[in-house]
Amino acid sequence: MLIYLDSKDFIELTDSRNKPEVREIWEFFVAGVERGDLNFGFSFLHVVEVLNPDSRGYEDQQRAYGETIYRLCDLTFPFLSDAIQGARPEKNGLWGPRDALAKVQLDFSERSISKLAMEELNKVPGLTRNQRRLLSKSGNLSRILREADVEVPKGLEFSGLTRSDFLSMVSSPARSRRIIQDKLVRLLSDPRHYSEVMASVRPDENPIRDIITESYSNAADSIQDLWRQGQEVIRAKKQLEAELKQLRDEGLKHSATFATTMRAKKRLSINFEDALHKNEILKHPRFEFLSSYVKRMIEVEKPPSNSEIRDLLHLFYAHDADAISVDRAMFEKVKQAPMLKGKVFRSLKDLKASVEAKVG
Repeated sequence: MLIYLDSKDFIELTDSRNKPEVREIWEFFVAGVERGDLNFGFSFLHVVEVLNPDSRGYEDQQRAYGETIYRLCDLTFPFLSDAIQGARPEKNGLWGPRDALAKVQLDFSERSISKLAMEELNKVPGLTRNQRRLLSKSGNLSRILREADVEVPKGLEFSGLTRSDFLSMVSSPARSRRIIQDKLVRLLSDPRHYSEVMASVRPDENPIRDIITESYSNAADSIQDLWRQGQEVIRAKKQLEAELKQLRDEGLKHSATFATTMRAKKRLSINFEDALHKNEILKHPRFEFLSSYVKRMIEVEKPPSNSEIRDLLHLFYAHDADAISVDRAMFEKVKQAPMLKGKVFRSLKDLKASVEAKVG
C-alpha cells in the first residue's frame, strides 16, 4: 500500500512522538514498512514545507524531521513536471527536477568555474604582487587559490562541496563534474543530508528555494485564473437572475427577452465548464479533483492562498498513492471529488484506521 502523508504529519510524528496516541501510529507505520506492507513517499513539497529553514534557531528540528522522513519513506515522489512526463515514485529517486542536474552541469563549465574562482579571489585582501602577476598566466589559478586559502563560494556550500572539491573543479572541471553531480543527487534525494545542509544556511542563501518557488508558480497562476473566471460567472449569473426576476415581475415570462436571458444564463455555465477543461493545468488527469474544488470555491470572495495552493499540489500525487493525507480544511473542500473518494484522509488517526482495516 502506497501512502503519501501531508507535511503536518511528519512534523506531528516527530514533535509529538512521546504522546501515546501518536507513538502508536508511528510504531504501526514503521512496523508496516518493515513488513513490506506499507510504502511511504516524500516529495519536493515536503522539502518546501518541512525541511527548509524559515528562521534561525530551528536547526535541530529540521534534522529531526529529516530523520523521520528518511526512516519512514522508502520512496521519492518525482517532481511535478517529471511526473507529468511519466516518472513514477522510486527508491532513492530525486524530489527535485531531473533537468536541474543538467543545468548545473552546464553551469560548471571551465569558463564559469574560472570566473567564480576569480570573483572569490577578488574578495581576498592582501594578494601579493607576484600572485597577481601569476594570475595573468593560464594554469596558475588553482595554485593561487590554495595559497590564498579561498573557501567554498557561498553559492556552492549548500550542495555539500568541500574546499578540496572546489579546488579540484578549478584544476580539472571535467573530472570533477561527476563528484558534483553525485553530491547534488544526494542533496535532492536524501532528506537527512538535505536537512543537515539546510540547517546551516539562511533562507536568503538557499538557491534551492528559488527552483521550488518557480516550480509551482504556473500551477498557482492557473488556479487563481480559474477562481477569477468562476467569480465572473457568479457575478454574471446574479445579474441575469436579477433581470429574470424583473421580467417575471413585469409579466414577460414568455417573451423573447426572457428566452434570450435564459439562454445566456445557460451559456455562462457551459463556458465555465469549458474553462475548467481547457485550462492547461487541468488537462492532466492528476488534476481532475480541481474541478470539484473550484466549483465549491468560486462563491468565496477570498482567492486561494499560497498555502492552500500548495495543499492542492499535494493532491497531485493522489494519482500515484493508495491513500493520501490532507489537512481538515482541504479535506472538506475535496472529499466529494470522484478521484479522491476513499483515499483522502484528514488525520493520522483516520488514516491509520483505514490502513489497519486493509492490511491488518
